[in-house]
Amino acid sequence: MRTEPGHDGSELTLLTEYLDYQRGTVLAKTEGLTPAQLTAVHPPSELTHGGLLYHLALVEETWMEVRFGGLPERDRSRQVVAAASGPDQLSARPRRDGRHFSLRWVLLHLIEETARHAGHADLLREAIDGSVGE
Repeated sequence: MRTEPGHDGSELTLLTEYLDYQRGTVLAKTEGLTPAQLTAVHPPSELTHGGLLYHLALVEETWMEVRFGGLPERDRSRQVVAAASGPDQLSARPRRDGRHFSLRWVLLHLIEETARHAGHADLLREAIDGSVGE
C-alpha cells in the first residue's frame, strides 16, 4: 500500500517515508499479477517484474544491511534504520574506494534506485495488461 510522504518531520522520517512510497509504487505495479506474468519477458528487454523485485530486494539488502549496517546478508533494512543514531551515521563497511557513507546517502541512493525501477515496472505492466498510471 502506498502512503504519500509527509510534508514535515525529521530528515530521517522523510527519507524513510519517500523510500517506502517508492517501494509501494513498485509493489502496486506487480499487484494481482500471476506467476507467469511476473516472469514474462517483453522484448527487446529481458527485464521482468519478478526480476525487478529480486534486484531491488538484493540492492537494498546489500547497501543497507551488509554495507551500512555491517550485518550478514538477509532482509531487515527497516531495523537498520531504526537502530541508527541518525542520518549522519557512517557505514560499518566502506565502499570499494575505502570511504564510508552516511545513512542519508544510502537512503537517497535507494530512493533513486527504487524510483528508477518503478518506471521500468510501469512500462512492463502496461505491456502485460495496459494498466498505466501511479
